[in-house]
Amino acid sequence: MTTEQNPKKAMWLSLIPGLGQIYNKQKTKGYIFLAVTILFLAYFLGIGAGELAKLVTLGTVRGQDNSLFILIRGAFHLIITVVYFLFYALNIKDAGTVAKRINNGIAVPKTLKEMVQAIYEMASHIY
Repeated sequence: MTTEQNPKKAMWLSLIPGLGQIYNKQKTKGYIFLAVTILFLAYFLGIGAGELAKLVTLGTVRGQDNSLFILIRGAFHLIITVVYFLFYALNIKDAGTVAKRINNGIAVPKTLKEMVQAIYEMASHIY
């Protein structure tokens, strides 16, 4: 059996989300993952990091900083950050799993239409 995709290489490439998927010839998924990462980084550098820093102190100016609002906003941004890191970990796992599936001759969706159809089929089995 000849292998087309190297699962370890796909996982290493996925340290930059989307590159492992592009390596596995799932270009649409790869570009979506890359776009999600760029959007998250823009959000985090623009808003998230500052809000998380405030979460540690809950405000420093007495009478001006409302610690309840700072806590609520900080928790919200913490949840967004945790969800992104879960996405990041699953991105790496996905790249390795898809490479193994390709090597085993299992068809994987490569176009946007195939991805949507696979999601629809998977959902129809659940319900």
